[in-house]
Amino acid sequence: MKRALIVALLVFSCASAESPFQEIVIDGTISYQHHQTYLEHSFEVPPGIESLTVDLEHDGKDHRTVIDVGLVDPEGFRGWTGSNKSHIVISSFDSTLGYRGGPILSGTWTLLLGIPNIRENVETDYKATIRLYQHYDLASTLNPGGDPILAGARWYRGDLHTHTGHSDGYCLSEKGVAVPCPVHLTVEAAAAANLDFLAITDHNSLSHHQSIRELQPYYDRMLLVPGREITTFFGHANVFGASGFIDYRIGPTTERGINNLLADVGEQGALFSINHPALPSGESCMGCGWQLPSVDFRSVDAIEVVNGGASEFWRGSSRSEGGIEFWQSILDQGIRITAIGGSDNHDPKLTSDARQSPVGVPATVVYADGLTQASLFAGIRSGRVYVDLSGDVGRVLDLKAFFRGSTVNMGGNLLVRRGEKVALEIRVVGGSPGDRVVLIAEEGKILKLQDARINSPDETKMYVLESDGGYQWVRANVRSPDGRLLLLSNPIYFNVPGGEKE
Repeated sequence: MKRALIVALLVFSCASAESPFQEIVIDGTISYQHHQTYLEHSFEVPPGIESLTVDLEHDGKDHRTVIDVGLVDPEGFRGWTGSNKSHIVISSFDSTLGYRGGPILSGTWTLLLGIPNIRENVETDYKATIRLYQHYDLASTLNPGGDPILAGARWYRGDLHTHTGHSDGYCLSEKGVAVPCPVHLTVEAAAAANLDFLAITDHNSLSHHQSIRELQPYYDRMLLVPGREITTFFGHANVFGASGFIDYRIGPTTERGINNLLADVGEQGALFSINHPALPSGESCMGCGWQLPSVDFRSVDAIEVVNGGASEFWRGSSRSEGGIEFWQSILDQGIRITAIGGSDNHDPKLTSDARQSPVGVPATVVYADGLTQASLFAGIRSGRVYVDLSGDVGRVLDLKAFFRGSTVNMGGNLLVRRGEKVALEIRVVGGSPGDRVVLIAEEGKILKLQDARINSPDETKMYVLESDGGYQWVRANVRSPDGRLLLLSNPIYFNVPGGEKE
């Protein structure tokens, strides 16, 4: 038998899922004398490690050699997966199925190898590569190959606000008892609604990330986005893509403010969205309305302008559009923030009640290069996004500007001099006869279209805007004959202070 060799490579760099802080290689050779025995290899983990991975490979598969894998940390048994998994991830917050999540303790760890089968006269070389990371990237763990779940640049539809039993999501059990609702029911409801992506945003919690890790391989036509709703006493916000803890305790007694929280989100490369800002705050909805002062809105990526629960709460009154007014007031300040929507669903088994909207209603529809977390977030930040309140999968609302031979998409910025004219194109797919397009500009001004009515299933409206030389924005709504808001676009901007969005 070739003696097992342990080699530790130090990689002193900005640690991420792509660049480990340290790499340890353990290799060796086994033969029939190791049949139905266990091998142990110790390795050292320094302080400050947030996650580790183990990748095992061997050359005996054609001879039916089987090597099982397990891990022991300095305090005891961490997990065992047999031979069914060759890539293992353990982090402070979640782990590969079969292993406990939790702090990555410094000290001596042990790689356990079990040999349930190796044939006589066979030698098998194996290699285990252990990578230690100072920072944990959950997105790379959920999609380790980097390939998109769906490929190609197009519109992708999803729900960015849902809750499960890991916070205050409840549903009826098989006996009809209200119980914390399991995550898979929300994911199944999203699949039934033909969504391309789903964010699970339980309040301040990380525990549902383990469920996302379990479910993502099965629901491989839909991107599951790890999120959480940061719930403070003075406002709620969704954070998408953050792997680590974010301290939500802001207020006069904690010496933390909203901009400290925004900085923490930025350090994790996550996306921040203010939730249902116009809801009232009080005993009926504690901390729901946005009351935090001195917010650096340039660090805010999105605002949930339409919330399913709020829409049901206000039952179609004008107050249900208060989030839109809040968002537009920030646009008027020359700040570009993307409008999104979310169902805020707490029970995927119910379709609607006094404060309940089905999963996927409203839907946020994002133009992205492909269905990965990075591409989805880039699409949201770009502003090429519309909100579909109808729940009809076939509806599309797009907005383009044509100027001096160039085309600018929704979310883009044009530099236009006073008196110059820009052609705006509003395309509506899936509209019904009698629906109408409403074109809205800064300070809530309504721009009059020559014919605002929808007359065909795929219709394009044109409008010529003459620039006043200053900052402007223009966006579109589609409303039903009875005035219900069906679709909402993000703006095209003109002469944004500071130029293009970073």
